[in-house]
Amino acid sequence: FACSTSKVSVTPVPLPVTASSAAMAPSRRSVLVFVVAALAVLLCIDLVIRLSSSQLARPLLHYSVETQVLADDLDALEAAGVQSDLTFVGSSMVGRAVFPDVFEVALGGIDAVHNLGLPAASTEVAGAWTTNEVIPALQPRCIAWGMSSMDFNSGRAPQPTINLYDNATATRPGVMGGLERGLNDVWATYRYRHVILDEFDLGEGVGPDVRQRPITDRGDFDKTEWTSTRNEFETARIEDEVLANFAIGDAEVGALRTGVERFSADAEVVVISMPVPPSYIDRHPAQGEDFDEFRSVLAAETEALAVTFIDASAWMTEDDFHDYTHLSAAPARAFSAMLAEEFDRLGFCA
Repeated sequence: FACSTSKVSVTPVPLPVTASSAAMAPSRRSVLVFVVAALAVLLCIDLVIRLSSSQLARPLLHYSVETQVLADDLDALEAAGVQSDLTFVGSSMVGRAVFPDVFEVALGGIDAVHNLGLPAASTEVAGAWTTNEVIPALQPRCIAWGMSSMDFNSGRAPQPTINLYDNATATRPGVMGGLERGLNDVWATYRYRHVILDEFDLGEGVGPDVRQRPITDRGDFDKTEWTSTRNEFETARIEDEVLANFAIGDAEVGALRTGVERFSADAEVVVISMPVPPSYIDRHPAQGEDFDEFRSVLAAETEALAVTFIDASAWMTEDDFHDYTHLSAAPARAFSAMLAEEFDRLGFCA
């Protein structure tokens, strides 16, 4: 047998073209065009929002308007290089009861006093706020932490304030908090989303009361006389929300311990049981028994922590209060003078 070595010619047979494969390339181009167009629209919207931001209400990044105002003050004070001799922290009971200028006049060697009490601040909120925001900004030499029974109530309705604090953009902890703050910094549409929804009545925004206002040089509020609100609505709020299901919580006590330990690392610390009217004590489910339990716990904890404790809960009278928890303006100034005298007697922040 003979083998042939001639070349064999092979003609390629074309594959059948289906409708789907023929449309694939144009489809991909359509998707790409759509994505590019969508990004362009988003960028245009973002640019328009940035250019219009001066006409919009400021986004609420903290859990309340009052907290955001104080955060603005902290930023301004830190940028100016101001350091605090004495800083007051706690709830609005502190915010409305302490006049910094009284302490600056009454106590020798103290030139800068700041009041940074937050609304509805439990021990958990006050501890986190002071540790993460106040101390880095002001580096206070002395810290006075005012509190009362409601700040230890684990049964507070509808939810503990620490939940609001941890869900706010500016103070949300962890990786998710960092990501959200990053989005706010670079994406105006995200930053103003609630404001825009509010402008079109599509959701709950923050309203015009969050617009810029002059920064104070002491982080203090404008103190004016408050009209009495000790009415049925306020009574229901205190009984059904603030002091509801009253129980001193382990988390709240733990926050006191952690807070005092952190504060004491860099500052002299005093803990104050803030003044309350008898009617506030009567609003507790077990009335005086609940309040006496709070005072006993606070005294024992401060003794164990080796920090100064001042029980000022009975210093003021029923008529001195605007409502169940806040002193009126003139009594608040009188209380500030009494507390400054006590600081001087104890040698606190000397």
